[in-house]
Amino acid sequence: MEQARVPEGVIQRLSTYLRCLNGFKKEGLTVVSSQKLSMSARVNPAQIRRDLSYFGSFGRRGLGYDVDSLITVISDILGIKNINDIALVGVGQLGMALLGYSGLKEQGFRVAAAFDNDRSKVGKTIGGVKIHGIGDIKHWVEKQKISIGIIAVPADAAQVIADILVESGVKIILNYTPAPVAVPEEIQLHTSDPARELLHTLYYLTRVTK
Repeated sequence: MEQARVPEGVIQRLSTYLRCLNGFKKEGLTVVSSQKLSMSARVNPAQIRRDLSYFGSFGRRGLGYDVDSLITVISDILGIKNINDIALVGVGQLGMALLGYSGLKEQGFRVAAAFDNDRSKVGKTIGGVKIHGIGDIKHWVEKQKISIGIIAVPADAAQVIADILVESGVKIILNYTPAPVAVPEEIQLHTSDPARELLHTLYYLTRVTK
């Protein structure tokens, strides 16, 4: 099946499986049962098998999955062959957390440049990444050929930053603000608003507790 026809939910779960498998590898496991992967990923075994079946046949009945092999397969599916550089705009609490998150590299990502308009932060190095001013976004994105941008600024500045990132040449934008952002059709835009996700969860929680 062509990857373009794979449901978005499958791709999202694959990244979860990869995170779990990397954790198992750190523990020294070479083979993992479907039940153990299921418990770690919080996805039932049947769903895991359905998700993986889009790309081939994996695992052996009674033995489970070879950890290294499945890491390689999922990494190839997700395009994690090289480290993908990210331009992070906004070094507030969320930005600081991203700079300090070691799991990014395991998932094939690296914050290559960070930007903020706070003069007390500009020029400093946090998590091995130097902070530049907002006015330097285009220069560094073009120089480092960065294709992914993360917006972690106040909501009222989100569109302005999106425009700058698009003009600078990024192809994928992750918008971590509640503000709606408009980008050209050829740009992939993903918006994740923590408050909205919490309300979505609360909707189901209230029905479980009634």
